[in-house]
Amino acid sequence: MRKSTLYLITAFLLTILMGVVLFNTIKLSDFTSEVAAAKKTKVKIAFMHWVYFPEEILTRFNQEYPNITVDFQHYNLSSYSEILQKKIAMGEKLDVIGINAFELFKYGNQNALVDLGGEKFLNNYKTEIRSEIQKINNSKEYAVSYSAEYYGIWYNKILFDKYNLMVPENYNEFLEVCETFRENDVDPVVLGARDPEAASYVYLLRIIKFMDDANWQLKLKTGETNFTKGALFNSFVETEKLIKNRYISEDSIGLTYHQAFDYFKNAKAAMLIAPDRSLNMVKEDFEKVCNPGVFIIPYADGKHESKTTANYLSALIGISKVSQNVEASGLLLEFLSRPEIADIYSRDSISYPTLLETEARDLKYNDLWKPIRNNENRGPYDRYISQEDKKTLDTNAKAFIGGLISAEDLAGVFQKIFAPGYYQ
Repeated sequence: MRKSTLYLITAFLLTILMGVVLFNTIKLSDFTSEVAAAKKTKVKIAFMHWVYFPEEILTRFNQEYPNITVDFQHYNLSSYSEILQKKIAMGEKLDVIGINAFELFKYGNQNALVDLGGEKFLNNYKTEIRSEIQKINNSKEYAVSYSAEYYGIWYNKILFDKYNLMVPENYNEFLEVCETFRENDVDPVVLGARDPEAASYVYLLRIIKFMDDANWQLKLKTGETNFTKGALFNSFVETEKLIKNRYISEDSIGLTYHQAFDYFKNAKAAMLIAPDRSLNMVKEDFEKVCNPGVFIIPYADGKHESKTTANYLSALIGISKVSQNVEASGLLLEFLSRPEIADIYSRDSISYPTLLETEARDLKYNDLWKPIRNNENRGPYDRYISQEDKKTLDTNAKAFIGGLISAEDLAGVFQKIFAPGYYQ
């Protein structure tokens, strides 16, 4: 082959090679520019909830995702649902929102929430908790349950030891313990009935055992079960006897929840019906006064049947379907679902995230609640009724404790709210 021909071929190949390199360089430059542009794109997520989220969590998220800013809007629980409804009605572009169980049922069925079912971070949550959410919207997961509430009874170990009393394992034993304290002029139980929500704890003692039946909603809908007759009605009568026998301190009606806790803490009552957020009020050592312990609400009739009244649906978080930042919102939920982040939330809020590996180990009285958390859980009736109906029940519970309405009256209120037509 002539040298001139070889030179021409070489020059041709070099031209092609240079073209390929130049083309790839341009494409790489375009890709790099796109990435750089994406990093510079600022996204603002509107995150609203009634639960407090520590500033440290939001700061850490922004450090990991510097192009995403979280506008956290904290509202009071009492007004939250109304505010959320107004925002939706006005067409406001919502992103990450707190939703209660009733709203999850309503907005989920209206296809107003993003289905999170395929997200890997959901594996961080307990199966039984996820199933509680799935039950609401036909196996769809429109939210994550970030924290739970557990109800139990704080008791004064010193007083129990003084009168040789054992922790009651069922409702009849609970009544016997109450009678022993009453005979010795000690208030058996106190609760903060001045706060309507706390007043409702009194009927949880008996009514939960019926609502624990998986078919109770169906039975109410068909009329097979009725609050104003039969066993359900008798549960209200039994609670009325509890009040009339002065097993519930007469001071309860004038005490707020916080004041009732102090009442118990100072050994003025042997027991306090309360949720585990009472830990917020443990600010000093008082073992010498009452050496507190906690046992499960003994609403069952037989031994070894007691189950904790756990509400896994008390702090739900979902993503609005109208959000223009669904991907960024998903990153926030994934971030919140990391055990180390939930641990920050737990330490700061003294609440209990529902994540698998998160348990507030450093809390001083955390060990008191382990027996409750380790027992079989259930979700209270809250997810079946509106917040307005819940307020009605709570208000009537307060009147019930104060002797202003009878067991028959309270049962009638329940029947009206849970009437068959309510579910149709």
